[in-house]
Amino acid sequence: MKLSSCGLLSVSAIVALSLVGPPQVMASTAFYVSPTGGNDASAGTVAAPFKTLGKAASKTLAGDAIVLLAGSYTGQWTLTDTGTQANPIRIRGENARFAAGSLVVRNSQWLTLEGLNFTGGTNQVTVEQSHYIAFRNNRFDFLTRALYLKDYSSHILVEDNEFLQSCVLGKTWTQLKGSACEGGAVSGTSYGGGSYAIRNNWVHDVFNAFLFTDDTAGQWMNANIFISGNFFERVVDDPAEPEGDSFNFHFFSNTLFDTHRMISLTTKGVGPIFVYNNVQITTGNPTSELSRLNSAFKIDLSRGFANGVFLFNNTIVGEGAANFYAYDMLSRKIATPLTARNNVYVTLLTAFSKTPSGGSFDYDISKSPFGMTQLHGIVDDPQVQADGSLAADSPAIGWSTDLTLPGWFDLAVVVPAGANLGAFQNIPEPTWVMPPRYPVQKIPEHISGWVDALSVSPPL
Repeated sequence: MKLSSCGLLSVSAIVALSLVGPPQVMASTAFYVSPTGGNDASAGTVAAPFKTLGKAASKTLAGDAIVLLAGSYTGQWTLTDTGTQANPIRIRGENARFAAGSLVVRNSQWLTLEGLNFTGGTNQVTVEQSHYIAFRNNRFDFLTRALYLKDYSSHILVEDNEFLQSCVLGKTWTQLKGSACEGGAVSGTSYGGGSYAIRNNWVHDVFNAFLFTDDTAGQWMNANIFISGNFFERVVDDPAEPEGDSFNFHFFSNTLFDTHRMISLTTKGVGPIFVYNNVQITTGNPTSELSRLNSAFKIDLSRGFANGVFLFNNTIVGEGAANFYAYDMLSRKIATPLTARNNVYVTLLTAFSKTPSGGSFDYDISKSPFGMTQLHGIVDDPQVQADGSLAADSPAIGWSTDLTLPGWFDLAVVVPAGANLGAFQNIPEPTWVMPPRYPVQKIPEHISGWVDALSVSPPL
C-alpha cells in the first residue's frame, strides 16, 4: 500500500481535491432508480427508472453502475454485489437521500458508493464480510455510527466524505457520554478485517470520529489502519481511538481545530501505534465543561501496546484553552515501548499533566515547562504561526533528531536529523504489513495499489 504523508490539507484543498489513478473505465450498463417516479417493472433507464435499489442491484454485473435519482430512500437495503478490480460496481447518488434509512453491504467485493446523503439512523451503513469497498463524496449526519465495519470486512477506502452529528450540537461531554450519540463516524469492531484507508474527510461536530473498539477480548480486529489528510473540527471526545488488537495503526498529516484530543491511547493491545505530522489547534473547550481537561494525547499505558507507541513531529497548540495539556497522563506508569520525538507544544499549562514513569521523551520543544526532564528538549517559544507552521526564526528550525523505524515505512529513516520540529515534514509512506494471526480463510489476498484502483470514478 502506498499512502502519501507529505503535508497537511486545508478545507479548500479537501473540497477541491482531485484524484489521479489508473485509466478510467466506462460503466458497462447504468441502471437508474427513482423512489418517486420509478417502477420495478420498467427497463431501469434514465427515462424509465426502477423504483427500488434492490431491483437495480439484482441486475448489476461487474463494471455496471446504479444511479440513485433525487428522492428519499427509506427502510433498510442490503447489497450483495461483486465487481472486480478492473471493473468495480458503482453506486452513485444524484440528490439521493437516505432519511432514517440504512444500507447493509454484505458479501460484496469491489464496490463503490458515492454522492449519497444519509440523515438519521443508528447505523447508517453496516459492512459485513465485504472487501475492497469505497465510500467517497458522501454526507453522513449520523446518530451512533455512520460506517460500521465488522465480520472480517477488509480493504475499505473512506475518502472525501463529510461526517457530522446533529445530536451533538449544544450538548456537553457528560450529556453525550453513554448516550446514543456515543459512537463513531467510522467504527470498527472485533473481527474487523482491517486495511482501512481513511483520508481527506471533513469531520465536524461529532462525539467520536474514528473509533476501533475491542469488545471480544483476544480476537482478531483492525490491522493496517491509515488515517490521513482529514480535517477535524469541534470533536467533543476522540478524533481517533485504537484499542486492543489494533496493529500497524497510522494517524498522520491530519489537521484538528477545537478538538478535545488528538488521539486516545488507554488500552492494552498489540500495536504499533504511529501518530505523526499532525497539527492540533484548540482555542476553547470542546467538551463545554470547564473542569474537564483537554489534550493532544490521552495516555494510560500502564498495560501497554506490545509493539510500541511512536509520537513524533506533531504540532500541538492549546494556548487558548486554559485547561489544556499536551499529555493528559491518566496513569504515570508506561508499560510499553513509547517514543516521543520532535514535537512542538504550545500550552499555558505544563506539557505533561503528570511526570510519566517510563517511555522515552526527547528533542521536543515546549513554550511552557515540560513538567518532566528532557535531555535535549527546549523550553522556548517555538513561534508557531496561525496555520501551525513555524516562523522563519523559530528555535524549532532544524532541531529534529533522526528517527529510524525499519519495516513500517518505505524508508527506514523516517525523520532525518536536522529536520524541523513539528508537523509539515516529508515523511516516507507507511507500508502494509502482514499482521499476526491473519485469518486468511476470511480475508482475500492483499492487493498492492487497491486504494488507487478504488479512487477512480469511471464516467457513466
